[in-house]
Amino acid sequence: MNYVTEVANTFIKRRGTVLFLSPLDQQMILDWQTEGIPLHIVCRAIDDVFNYRDQLPKKKRRAVRTISYCAEEVEAAFSEWCEMQVGR
Repeated sequence: MNYVTEVANTFIKRRGTVLFLSPLDQQMILDWQTEGIPLHIVCRAIDDVFNYRDQLPKKKRRAVRTISYCAEEVEAAFSEWCEMQVGR
């Protein structure tokens, strides 16, 4: 599988409903790939977002309709990963 498909499948699986990604969502994933964000970082960040969301009381949970919901966590996870790579 390719990068976009793998990220889309992870997001859709965690979202729990069938969803077609918008062109903007697909572009965001392609941008992550172009930036060199490893696939495992993106998928782990998506899992982290949903794990956190699932811990919230149902009244406070926001509907996740787009991959951009996970963008901040993906960028933060990549930044942390980059810091850990210094000196390797």
